[in-house]
Amino acid sequence: MRYYQVTLNIGHPSKPYFLDMDTGSDLDWLQCDAPCTKCTPAPHTLYKPNKNVVTCKDPLYGSLHCLITTLAKPLTSNVTTRW
Repeated sequence: MRYYQVTLNIGHPSKPYFLDMDTGSDLDWLQCDAPCTKCTPAPHTLYKPNKNVVTCKDPLYGSLHCLITTLAKPLTSNVTTRW
């Protein structure tokens, strides 16, 4: 099983975050600062959705949806694969 991760700049001002890609569905995951006892440690600041929400009307949402539904393998150097 492979693990795909993409670095995206999100927010205003934008900051880099890792987006976990679920290639078996149309879902993507962004680790946020919700309370978690067994979460994977993030190498960056956790996303705070209460301070900067990306709505479905935001162009970023459409871009992400298109990326997730068409990505079958790593296409660029900013995509990381973990085994």
